Amino acid sequence: MTILLELNDLGVRAYQEGELLFESPGYALVEKNRVILGEEARQQARLHPLNLHNDFWSELTAEPIHSPNPQVRHNADLVYLHLEHLNELAPGGLRDQPIVCSLPGHTPREHLSMLLGIAQQSKLKIVALVDTALASMVGRVQQQAVWHVEMHLHYSVISQLALSQGELKRTHQGLVKQQGWLAIQNHLLQFFTDAFIEQTRFDPRHSAASEQALLESIPEWMEQARLHAASSQKVHCELERHRVELDGATLLDQIHDSLAELRQRLHSLDAQSVFLGDRLSLRASYLPIKHRTLDPEELAAGYEHLCQSLPLFNDGLRFISALPSEVVNSAPQIEEDTRPAATHILCSDRAFPLNRYYSIVDSQSEDMLAVQPGEAPNALAYLNNDQLILPQGTPLLLNDAQIHNARQMKLGDRLILPGWRQPLQLIVVEG
Repeated sequence: MTILLELNDLGVRAYQEGELLFESPGYALVEKNRVILGEEARQQARLHPLNLHNDFWSELTAEPIHSPNPQVRHNADLVYLHLEHLNELAPGGLRDQPIVCSLPGHTPREHLSMLLGIAQQSKLKIVALVDTALASMVGRVQQQAVWHVEMHLHYSVISQLALSQGELKRTHQGLVKQQGWLAIQNHLLQFFTDAFIEQTRFDPRHSAASEQALLESIPEWMEQARLHAASSQKVHCELERHRVELDGATLLDQIHDSLAELRQRLHSLDAQSVFLGDRLSLRASYLPIKHRTLDPEELAAGYEHLCQSLPLFNDGLRFISALPSEVVNSAPQIEEDTRPAATHILCSDRAFPLNRYYSIVDSQSEDMLAVQPGEAPNALAYLNNDQLILPQGTPLLLNDAQIHNARQMKLGDRLILPGWRQPLQLIVVEG
């Protein structure tokens, strides 16, 4: 079965038969006698910064780089080693299976040629190259023109797609430099450092170990800020027995500032025609943007349809930036939710108006959920007006299906825990 390899250095992913097989970030730690790759390398990024590389996918060249290891001369060597690492991660390996690679639309031709040469050296069978924006939007384009926006480590990519003359085609592509995940991470690294110094006189960057610990804590503190944004509760940040308290709204403002240019570009587009890639979607809840998001499960299903339907060319590989309408139209269409908005959430025999901030909690009796105004400890989820906010790893089911991203609740939606008997339900109260 064909594997789709999504080459995004925020996390290179492999999909097969509608399932995500694995994800490996584009990091390499080059030591004298070995090269550490992927997540293990990322977790040591601040421990050995001089030997850490995370630009080999975005800067795929044969230009010499600093390396104490004779096996690594340039970024092309690191791409080869990362592909070898991906082969080890894949159940049954990547070799002897047809591979479709999806890449950002701005990828230079010389990078594509080098990638194909490296893949051949790795004995990988690449059968097609396709624009990631195009691949992501199969089955979703129901209007003449849409925009797809996705985040990478070092930048974000904005692509316009249009239905015209019997095909879906990428018509415009823009690169927003210095507006990737590292922009957020580095901005917050300095912000938290300043906060610890100001409140405790402890400098988290006084050693490589504490700086790495600070780096690993950033996503958790971002999550706290998101969950507490509508309440007055502070974000508690603890590191090596030093603790600071920060206002959640202030922390969100810092995240907004780190992506000011990307936000400005997004605000200039029609929100109804913009789709955020699932990596940016995961972080969109930290940003004041109201665009449509791509669900990871739906994305995987669309990739599987694409792998089965991609046109192959007898005269060699091409970088596909347009697809015939029959490929697009035959994909399972993902319909927009047109249900009306709810006004209340019904809990047992009581209806709570959706104009406040609520916590969804375990009622501790009769296998039922409860709704509490304000912010409660150990909440399973939160409702801010009609926006459902999810802590990581929540077991809640929405309409009997697992949920992973924040979303707007609509009339008729039901929230419940697996095996429980009575859900919370979104309703309309007239008058």
